[in-house]
Amino acid sequence: MIKVNRFSMMLFSALLAVGMLSCSKEEAIDTKGKTPIAFHCMNVQTKAQISSADDMKADGFGVYAHATFEKDGAALSDAVYSFNRTVNFSETEGWNYTNPEYWLPNGSYTFRAYYPADFPATISETSKTEYSFTGYEIASQYGTQTDILMATDNRKTSEVAEKGTKVLFSFNHLLSNVNLKLKVKTTEREKVDENGEPVVDSNGNNVMETIPELDADIRAMAFTGVAQKADYVNGSWTNHSGTTAVGDNLSTVIRVTPEGVLIFDEGLLTIPRTIDNGTVRVYILADITLPNGTTMEKEWNLAVPAITWNPGVKYTYTATLTAEFNIEFSEPEVETWGEDPMSGTVIIR
Repeated sequence: MIKVNRFSMMLFSALLAVGMLSCSKEEAIDTKGKTPIAFHCMNVQTKAQISSADDMKADGFGVYAHATFEKDGAALSDAVYSFNRTVNFSETEGWNYTNPEYWLPNGSYTFRAYYPADFPATISETSKTEYSFTGYEIASQYGTQTDILMATDNRKTSEVAEKGTKVLFSFNHLLSNVNLKLKVKTTEREKVDENGEPVVDSNGNNVMETIPELDADIRAMAFTGVAQKADYVNGSWTNHSGTTAVGDNLSTVIRVTPEGVLIFDEGLLTIPRTIDNGTVRVYILADITLPNGTTMEKEWNLAVPAITWNPGVKYTYTATLTAEFNIEFSEPEVETWGEDPMSGTVIIR
C-alpha cells in the first residue's frame, strides 16, 4: 500500500486503550467454554484508490469493539467491555488476531472496523461506539493518497447461534472521489494524400475526414481550493479549514482524444463538503498543437459549479477543448463508489 505522505497528515491522538474492563468476573472476565470472536471481510466488489483487497490482506485492518451486558432483562450499568485489535490475514489461517476475545453471556456488541490499521482514531466519549478524529489533512499529490475505509456491525451474544461467530465487515469510503475527463472537439476537412492532393472516391467526390480541432498533451491537472483539513465526528465531516490543491504533474503527458480520456485512473481523494460556485477550480496545463503546426503552452482555470461532494461517491467532470482555446465544462457524472448502486460499499475478502 502506498501510504499517505506523512508531511501531509497531522498526528492523531492514540486509539482508546485496549482491554478496558469494569465488569464483574462472573459477567465478563471468565472465558471458559466461551466462543472466540472471529472477523471476516466479504467478497471483493470494487477497489478504492490505493486500497485494494491485496492491500488489506497485506496490511490488516483495525477493529474496536464495545459491549454492554444485561441480567434478567436489565442493563448492568457497571458492566462495560472494550477492546481494540489489528486483524491480519494469512493463507493458512485466514483473518486472525492475537489474544482472542470471546462472546460473553448476555452481551450486546458494537464493532467498528477501520483501514488502514495504523490510522489512529479517537472513540467518542459520549456513545463509545462512534469514531472521531480531528485535524485530518488530505494528501495533495496523486499516488500518495490513501483512502479511509470503515465498517460496522452489531451483534448480540444470543444471535451467535443463528448468525455465526464471525463478524462480517463491508467497508465504506469516508472520502469523496473526483476526476476529470478531457475531450477535444472535432472538425471536418478534405482528405489529402501524401503529396497533398485531394483524395476522391469512386464517384469523383472529395473524401472528407474528421480530425481534432487541435492536439492537446496534458502536462498537469489539479482541483484547487479543496478543503485541506477537517474533523470527522460521529459519522460526519465538520470544521473544514484551509484550502489546498489535489492533483499532480504528469510524468507522461496524456493526449486528449475526441472520445475523452480520464486524467487519473482511480480519481483524486478529497474531504467531503459542500462547495459554493467557483470555490473549487480545475487547473489544466497543456501543450497545444494547431492543425497548421503552431505550438504553444496553454493554461486553464475553470470554476466548479456549486455542489456537495459526499462520502463514498465519485464525481467525474467532463471538459471539451475547442480550437478557440475555450473549454466547455459539464456537470459531473455522479456514481456510487462501488458496484452496489445503493451502498457504495467496498467489500473485501
